[in-house]
Amino acid sequence: MKFRCSLLVITDMEKSKVFYKEVLELKITMDLGANVTPLKEHSWGQRGVRFYIPDLPVTNVQKNMLKVGDFMLEKIPSQEEMTSLIGETLFESWKILCERIEEKYDMERQWNSGGKRWKYEYKYRRGGKTLCALYAKEDCFGFMVILGQAERESFERERQNYSPEVQKVYDESTTYHDGKWLMFIIKDQSLFDDMMQLLKIKRRPNKKQ
Repeated sequence: MKFRCSLLVITDMEKSKVFYKEVLELKITMDLGANVTPLKEHSWGQRGVRFYIPDLPVTNVQKNMLKVGDFMLEKIPSQEEMTSLIGETLFESWKILCERIEEKYDMERQWNSGGKRWKYEYKYRRGGKTLCALYAKEDCFGFMVILGQAERESFERERQNYSPEVQKVYDESTTYHDGKWLMFIIKDQSLFDDMMQLLKIKRRPNKKQ
């Protein structure tokens, strides 16, 4: 290990400047100002900050998505509870999307707390890697998939095959160190073909037909 520099953490920048200049008689050679953004919580429940470092890319430090709301439920919500929560029409769409995913993929399924933004998270994963997740709260149904670099390149090559709405969500989604997080608010079944194509980019179907 090689020592590079010291980091001093302070609460009052102006008082510190006075101390270093007037007491220690040091000169300020560079003042970067506030180069760390305030802690932000995204709509899907993940929290993080950004560091702006000179001559380096913007650095995102985000809470691991696998840990966001990742508290297994003691009691899985019943169909009646889901219907009451998101409504009969949306819950019917929820079930149909799950059926389509499960027709193609043999995955572990896990109900979790949805964190501050959602009531429930229903996650599809295998071998510690998440394929996608569905989210539910009052009168609302969300679908999230995270695309890594190679997956984004695949999407970019084929983007003309996706609906304008999916392309818009893709373009407006933030890219973090672990990929681009696409969150779709599902209103009906019109985007389900696109959802399945995104999953195919993410992982080849592994269920024998």
